[in-house]
Amino acid sequence: EMCIRDCVKAERLKNLLKQSHTDVLGIQEHHINFAAFPSSKTLASTLRHGSDDICSIQAHNTRETKNIGHHQRGGTAVVVREQLTGFIVDRGKDEKCLGMYAWYTTEGKTGVRTTFISAYAPSKSEEYGSYYQHIERYIQEKRLQTNSKDLFRNSIIGFIQKRMHRKHQMVLMMDSNENVTDGHLSKRLAEECRLREAVHREMPGRKGPPTHISNSGSKKSSGSIDGIWISDDIELMGASYLPFDKVLGDHRPVVVYIHMRSLLGTLLHRIVRHNARRLNSGVKKHRDMYLHSVKEGFQKKKIEQMIGSLEEEASVPPSQVVIDK
Repeated sequence: EMCIRDCVKAERLKNLLKQSHTDVLGIQEHHINFAAFPSSKTLASTLRHGSDDICSIQAHNTRETKNIGHHQRGGTAVVVREQLTGFIVDRGKDEKCLGMYAWYTTEGKTGVRTTFISAYAPSKSEEYGSYYQHIERYIQEKRLQTNSKDLFRNSIIGFIQKRMHRKHQMVLMMDSNENVTDGHLSKRLAEECRLREAVHREMPGRKGPPTHISNSGSKKSSGSIDGIWISDDIELMGASYLPFDKVLGDHRPVVVYIHMRSLLGTLLHRIVRHNARRLNSGVKKHRDMYLHSVKEGFQKKKIEQMIGSLEEEASVPPSQVVIDK
């Protein structure tokens, strides 16, 4: 469960994203009714660290937003950070407006397209406000001959197949609420979409650890229910389940390391920003030293002469001489 106001969990996640240089984050069960907040209140605004390049798309049940306050069960989101934000070409949410999944698509200079999806599969619950019952009410309203789990499965697989038909690579970050190796949805993802869970792709034949702790504190017997499914042609460098973090939630985080070249068709050089020191202009000694350094730099690079030359030649529209410079 996330929050978009000041809270320990948001601060913890913000610092982890910064320290780990995470490029893409998938969130499931943020439990936020974003309709109760101004549009400027997003997960990106909450998780931004200083001048970070960061954007987010969050999905939740927009069919039932009145008289429920800021809290709403379920919800998904994708957060994109740093250089990858400059390659985003599309984004969206599930067409049924139930918060089942959210996604971003990036495109590299060579035309390689990759879609990152965060999805949350329903788990049976009789509680009226539960995510499962949100979908059940939608089914009843539309008079569909299906159930919550099958509606989700067909929706996510249908979306993935449409994207793959357009030659997109896929990265699916999901709480599947069933075993990621032999669950019904995992089998369909492998057979119909050729997507395999990354941790188990790295360690074939071995079952992962339980990834969810119940309210009573016991680990659920269904084993690994969280995972990241990727296309076979994506160059996977590593994948792992991380230890439980009580501050972040009751699920194990899942991490994959993917070569940027296979996502964008080109290799990016990561920019490491150095921490800047604040100039205290109230101290005369420091101020004079700074001004002297600036003037010395201007003289060395002949900045004033260059500006004067441009002013003499400037015109509207600019001449070819100025353009060439």
